[in-house]
Amino acid sequence: MTDDSLEQLIANVVALVPRESRGQPATQFQLETLQDRCNVRLPSDVIAFFSVCNGFSEPTHPDNGWVEIWNLGRWATTSLAGVPLLSPEARALIFADHCLSSWWYALDFTKISDGHVPVLFVDGANAPFEVFGDFRSFLSALLTDDPLLYGGPAG
Repeated sequence: MTDDSLEQLIANVVALVPRESRGQPATQFQLETLQDRCNVRLPSDVIAFFSVCNGFSEPTHPDNGWVEIWNLGRWATTSLAGVPLLSPEARALIFADHCLSSWWYALDFTKISDGHVPVLFVDGANAPFEVFGDFRSFLSALLTDDPLLYGGPAG
């Protein structure tokens, strides 16, 4: 996918929520602060998205996954509100949820390959598992309401 098509993908995903629900672009300081706090290096597709929109304050429409991509300040490591969702040794960051936290999505930094960080499906009851090979694929899935967003097999 070219940079132009990544830019278009990001614009299409951001357009899934009302303008007033879109976060202002993340600053370089915010991106660096998250990376330093969590001891990770964000892949270029993640940086590209958050440089346009620092998350949403409400989820996408149910026909687009009903997913809220969180602003960088909300990203969590292994637990939310004291509830462990990932093992303490996991190098993953929870960055989004489905339907008011019915389940979550996390970037798995233990499996970086060629600058791509896989996206995990995390439901808190079962072991997290990979649903997308990278953040860009996750964004594309929002546009098509891909069954993988729900932890199911690819359509």
